[in-house]
Amino acid sequence: MGVALVALLASSVASAEVVFSDTFDGRDIRRAGAIPNFWSVISSPDEQTSVASKDQGKLHLLATNQAYANVALVSPVLDKLGFFSRPVTIALDDVKLESQGIPEGEARFKISLASSPTTAEKAGSVISIRIRSGLLLMGYRMDGFNLSSPPETLAGDHVNSVAVMPLKGVPTKLSLTLGPSPREGFIRYEIVALNDGLPVSRSGTIPLTISQWGGVNSAALIIDARRDSETSLPDSQTNLSVGEITATR
Repeated sequence: MGVALVALLASSVASAEVVFSDTFDGRDIRRAGAIPNFWSVISSPDEQTSVASKDQGKLHLLATNQAYANVALVSPVLDKLGFFSRPVTIALDDVKLESQGIPEGEARFKISLASSPTTAEKAGSVISIRIRSGLLLMGYRMDGFNLSSPPETLAGDHVNSVAVMPLKGVPTKLSLTLGPSPREGFIRYEIVALNDGLPVSRSGTIPLTISQWGGVNSAALIIDARRDSETSLPDSQTNLSVGEITATR
């Protein structure tokens, strides 16, 4: 079953239209492959040491020093990332998440599609996967910024929390597919992660309409790293590295 799933994923990616692919060559963090000025970098306003950089063909998102420091790469809002009429897949390869000076479970990253080019926590409408060592959560929000009620929770009683997946460590490969559902007023999601050498997956539907998304079939892609920790020691940090990000449809 695992081999068949991997083969199916490889086949579907090979035949899909590539919206963009970034293997993080060169030094210009804003460039995605051949596309200049694609990424914007957003970090904590009062925290100057959290940075996004490229090094030896990898993206590094480093959130350091201050409590709850975070840093994100944000794409423009693109029609080709709109998922209401055609499935869109965001895939990450060669993923590694490390922590230093904080508990391992307080280092996390998110991959999100949002209706506006901002961080996942502040986007009015957003679908997010949040990953820390040992756990993957998925949720969505349509009600704007609400720090006390994130879309992904462990409680299971938040209406917009849709998936909880225990993991062994952090997946090295990860994909999120969003697309139209046969059920009117819903979209379909599929998560596939390569975890401890084995593929794990989860799929289902979300009650979401294009009008609730803002009336436009488009989205921005966000990847961010964060310290969910009150610790502010000088050498404490969350470090996310990614070898490749690809969007296909």
